Amino acid sequence: MQVRLLTMNDEVNVYAQEVAAGMRKQGIRVKVEGGASMMKLIRNASTAKTPVMCVVGKQASHTHTHTHTDTHTDTHTHTHMLTWMLAWP
Repeated sequence: MQVRLLTMNDEVNVYAQEVAAGMRKQGIRVKVEGGASMMKLIRNASTAKTPVMCVVGKQASHTHTHTHTDTHTDTHTHTHMLTWMLAWP
């Protein structure tokens, strides 16, 4: 798996599945996971050596954006999640 979309609750599953479908069309191997504590989902993805994990919450599902923080410049960018993933180097 290249990407795991970790859902905060069942309310955001539809949005996460839409994002996953778009990623699959671009050839990205993606899995949507939820139904457990966030710590467990992150630990499982980390143990499986998944290179990219995205936590999908209520705000992301309503605005179709996420906040990405550039740790080198300490800037915050609001981006459409699928656009950001496809632009990832």
